[in-house]
Amino acid sequence: MWAAQVGLALLVAVQGVAAPARCNEVPIDARYTITVAGLPVAEIALVLAPAEEGLAGRLVMQSVGLASLWSGARSELRALIARAKEGIAVPRLFEAHYAKRDRERRVRIQYDQNGSVREAEVTTLGRIKPTDVPEELQRGTVDPLTAFARLRDWLSDALAGRAPPQTEVAVFDGRKRLDLEVRLLGRVERVEAGRESVELSARLIGRFGFDPDDSFIELPNGDQPRPLRVLVEAGETLLPLRIDVPDRPSGPVIALVRNCRTTRCPPAG
Repeated sequence: MWAAQVGLALLVAVQGVAAPARCNEVPIDARYTITVAGLPVAEIALVLAPAEEGLAGRLVMQSVGLASLWSGARSELRALIARAKEGIAVPRLFEAHYAKRDRERRVRIQYDQNGSVREAEVTTLGRIKPTDVPEELQRGTVDPLTAFARLRDWLSDALAGRAPPQTEVAVFDGRKRLDLEVRLLGRVERVEAGRESVELSARLIGRFGFDPDDSFIELPNGDQPRPLRVLVEAGETLLPLRIDVPDRPSGPVIALVRNCRTTRCPPAG
């Protein structure tokens, strides 16, 4: 399920952008479903809103249907995100809570003023310990929600021709570490969820903490899964609409079901 969480934070602006990032501060409050063979297995709430020093992000994923009977899995990610002088989103604090019927785990990452990891801790069964991810792999990383904030800035610039159409980023959630390689393919002629869409292609390359059962993750000397297809609303919100793999019609598929800025929704989580 980690791939599903990071799927909503797939594009990040990093090196190579000559002009300062265009800060996209339009709030997001959206609900998604994850389906497999047409059956819902999880629901996601994604919230990104202005905060005192920049942005506050929250993502809640809850299993539903038969999946909830099997594991009762629930994940909640929270982040505080600041703006550097040049406008780039930098992480300040990331916290995550992962729970199943038989166990739970908490993660807390604190960052310095430059957005570098200062401390990363994992709590399992009440015991706190440092992350297993090597320090050298933590350098230059951002959490998944900060990555999403940077996504919107980068995509605004890329669509306007101010940023390159391809980028990559290192993402660290306290337990696992991956590289994202993403390409902007262009606007989509068909309309997705009643909106004009922009199509992106994304590869998830595992660097630590993954195993061959993570079917969307590329591993050294392992399988090379097809890139994910990401459809994003072409308007100012740059709201994710759908994430799937083109040659896997049975899924899993992450799809927008409700934009809570235009339709009333229950509270996230």
